[in-house]
Amino acid sequence: MSMFDWIELEDGRARFAGGIRGWDEQGHQTFSVQVEHAAFFGEIEQVVVGAPCDFNLDVVSFGYRERDDVGLPASARERFSLPEAERVQRLVQELIAAAAPWLEKPFLLQPFEEARFLGVIAFRDGWINTTETA
Repeated sequence: MSMFDWIELEDGRARFAGGIRGWDEQGHQTFSVQVEHAAFFGEIEQVVVGAPCDFNLDVVSFGYRERDDVGLPASARERFSLPEAERVQRLVQELIAAAAPWLEKPFLLQPFEEARFLGVIAFRDGWINTTETA
């Protein structure tokens, strides 16, 4: 199995989708989650904390229909119901937990020098567009 294959998780299917250079010419580490019968893409990035540069992960965005669209403004992302958003959040957490013991890890989980993943997964404000308002 490749680290980019779909993984059957408790709440559905998800996968790491690799790094891309987005429309904004920036690098983006992508993932994909299946919602209903369609796959949508998002971005996760490392956030360095503490010493010696240990890191956590931030889910930056989700809801792009095409991987190459990651990095476009929020208006380019699909909207999801609150239950769908909660399910996507659980799937991302399950995906990262599933990959933690792999010998060949996705780039964003690979330890470097003396840094290591501390296990915290945060979801930035506005990471997903929802159909409901608070």
